[in-house]
Amino acid sequence: MRDVCQASYKVSIDKVLGHLSKSGRMTDDHIRSLFFGDFMQSERVYDEITDLRDLHKTMEQYVMLSSVP
Repeated sequence: MRDVCQASYKVSIDKVLGHLSKSGRMTDDHIRSLFFGDFMQSERVYDEITDLRDLHKTMEQYVMLSSVP
């Protein structure tokens, strides 16, 4: 992932995602924990999901609304 980011975007993955790590250096575990989606906001913005409790609530609401009786 580190090499692909550097080759494709000409920028270090640490510079792009370093805010996710206290050391500022990304590891495979940091990258594996990234979660993105477009269902957390009404504008349907594809963005990083950082609050898993909020995600859980949103998904529960979706299931409740979309369930067929």
